[in-house]
Amino acid sequence: VTSVNGDSDSLHNTLRLSGYVRAQNLSINQL
Repeated sequence: VTSVNGDSDSLHNTLRLSGYVRAQNLSINQL
């Protein structure tokens, strides 16, 4: 169970990071 929770946390962090990078790219494109 711990490993499953760790995997879900990693997936969530990856999605957050990709969303952040995507937002940064959109900001750069708007400039």
